[in-house]
Amino acid sequence: MKFRIREYDKGPDGDSKTPDKESFHSEYILFTTNDNEVSSTVTTKSRYFYESLNITKVLSDLFLPIGYPDSVDKSYLPYQLYDGLQGLCSYWRGVVSTKAVLEASGVGNSEATAFSAAIQWALRDGTGMIGGLVFSYVCSSYFDTHVKEFRLFADVINDVALTLDMFAPIAPAEYSLFILSLSTFCKTMCGMSAGATKGRITQHFASDNGNMADLTAKESTQETLVSLLGMIGGVYVARWLEDAPISVTWWIFWFLTAVHVWANYKGVMIIKLATLNPERTDGLFRDIVQTLVDNHDGGNDMDEGKLQAIVQRAPSPDTVSESLLHSTWTLFFPRLVLSKPLILKYLDCIQAFQQESYILGYGGGRRIYIWLGVDARKVDRLQGYVHAMLIRGLLDQGKEWSVELVQRSLVHVKQLFHVRHPLRGQSKYSLLSCLEDKGWDFHSRLYLGYTDARIEWSNIKED
Repeated sequence: MKFRIREYDKGPDGDSKTPDKESFHSEYILFTTNDNEVSSTVTTKSRYFYESLNITKVLSDLFLPIGYPDSVDKSYLPYQLYDGLQGLCSYWRGVVSTKAVLEASGVGNSEATAFSAAIQWALRDGTGMIGGLVFSYVCSSYFDTHVKEFRLFADVINDVALTLDMFAPIAPAEYSLFILSLSTFCKTMCGMSAGATKGRITQHFASDNGNMADLTAKESTQETLVSLLGMIGGVYVARWLEDAPISVTWWIFWFLTAVHVWANYKGVMIIKLATLNPERTDGLFRDIVQTLVDNHDGGNDMDEGKLQAIVQRAPSPDTVSESLLHSTWTLFFPRLVLSKPLILKYLDCIQAFQQESYILGYGGGRRIYIWLGVDARKVDRLQGYVHAMLIRGLLDQGKEWSVELVQRSLVHVKQLFHVRHPLRGQSKYSLLSCLEDKGWDFHSRLYLGYTDARIEWSNIKED
């Protein structure tokens, strides 16, 4: 028998099942006999090493994931380019600020001693460690729910740290230790926030989480390249600024800081996560909830065709509107308060939730509280959150908090969550199936901000 064998550097792109017929680099004709003897002839000469050495392919294999671009999200390369730019700016500013830190620590001062410099260094590091423990205790529960916000926060707080470093040598000597300690604390917050959010962003870029290790390795090589470029550029920056006026140093520092912030903001906004956090849930359900608000006075039953229509118009993860400023504001001043310690005086509508796995309450500061039952599932957590959004919309339109308001809104929310899928027919919680068709991920966790706290309630029959 006779076979034709071709060697390719790369398989087919995209959804194609066959590679380009002209892209092979070697071709063989293979002959087999009944005695399993094999002989072959080369019809296309195999390339030598120097012929096959394609610099573009080498760089691609070194810095990009295997199978790029099909193996990662489409936002991967733009994000990495912005990330590389901000990394360069950080490295070059680090060169400038390190000079200031050394001066503040006594380098070049004939009256300073090595012992005093060592004490300063130890106190700075100790402050950073203690501050890092406090920051972790306060903020660790928010890293998953506010990935993009803390990713941007990490670089902004690093800018604050480097700015403090620049001020240290020109501040009065008695304040230099305090300034440098505060700078170290800011850098600790930066490292903790960046490290916590990095894994979540890498997971977003990975294809079904199957190439996480490859993405992590390639990100390491990319960071190495940025560090090398930063080191080379930093040498020239330091040499150039050695005899430059202090005003020039500050202008360069502020320019690099502005580019750094811009590159980070652009990179973060490119990321379109498909999991639900408070801000994305608000963007996804905004029009749906507004339709329920407008139809609240129309009776208990809503037209299913209208519900299907508004669900079909729901945005996809790529088009949902997400404001980092609004998200940060609600992080500190939330209208919807989740899983906080029970406040009994806010449970005046508990009778409306006897058959549900969550309870809503209304209290101080026009806040709506959500408490989950011990049997609450993922769909219950989402339904409770959307129900609270609907109550918030009704209250903003001038409605008064009451049992009737809660009961009618609950009926509408349950109708929404059980709306029939237009193609799959009636199935339990078909709303999630409709939204999954839009690209939303309900297989992962819901990052809405619930804690592990749960409550249990039951009706006690009176004698």
